[in-house]
Amino acid sequence: MVFLDVSKLLWEENLKYWSDVYGGGITWKVNTPNLKNAVSNAPVAILSLRLYAIENDTKYLDWAKDIYTWQKNNLVDPATGLVWDHVDLVDGEPTIKKDWVFTYNMGTWIGAATELYQVTGEQSYLNDAIKSANSMMTSPKLISEGLLRDEGQGDGGLFKGILVRYFTRLIELPDLNEDRRTDYIEFLRFNGETLYEDGIARPSMLCGPNWRSTPSGVVDFSTQLSGIMLIEAMARLEEGDFL
Repeated sequence: MVFLDVSKLLWEENLKYWSDVYGGGITWKVNTPNLKNAVSNAPVAILSLRLYAIENDTKYLDWAKDIYTWQKNNLVDPATGLVWDHVDLVDGEPTIKKDWVFTYNMGTWIGAATELYQVTGEQSYLNDAIKSANSMMTSPKLISEGLLRDEGQGDGGLFKGILVRYFTRLIELPDLNEDRRTDYIEFLRFNGETLYEDGIARPSMLCGPNWRSTPSGVVDFSTQLSGIMLIEAMARLEEGDFL
């Protein structure tokens, strides 16, 4: 139970920094009351849903819905489903950083939408996940010639792995249209095969931030983890008879 207790504590700590600035949302850091990011909201919605599944306490589900709704209304492009990074005050005006679109923000948003659909059965959540996934696969902000873009190392090295994790869960959703599932699998397969054939240094088995070329020099653990998460996702889909 200690892990559950820690999860509840972390959930409570995060919710302390929900405020009425911009009508809601959780702040980026404790000392940035006017800065609210996608990454400080969708993951908390997912945590809320996980706690709801364990505790069956509706406060967790209610918070997941509230956080999700705030992010959708403030940090998600209604036309494309692409996720904008954050909103902040610039010269005294609330300004959304729309030119910052990253894979990990897409991943956690798709994850929150998918899990809310699984819990509630409300089609709108699945529609949101599908819209964002479709745009993700074609957006030049995220994709280069069909491959998830190089987002560097450090924190950025983990970004693609986070997307892969939640995109895979959308693929596994029983209610997903089969034609759409096929498109998603082919996209992920192309990334996986490209990494396996061109992006892994042998015999070290290191994966760089660019899945189209073998790494040279130091590979950060976060970067390596993204590559491993992609290979793991492909194995999971194969084991589940999706491939």
